Amino acid sequence: MRPPARRRLRTNQDDPGRARAALRAAAACRPPTAESHQ
Repeated sequence: MRPPARRRLRTNQDDPGRARAALRAAAACRPPTAESHQ
């Protein structure tokens, strides 16, 4: 069973792929930095 969509942001720890997608989305919203490329 999948968690509801509204809880997805809280379950990033359970799904590394989703966590990476969230980080990638966050990186797209701000200018690239040296930290994000490491």
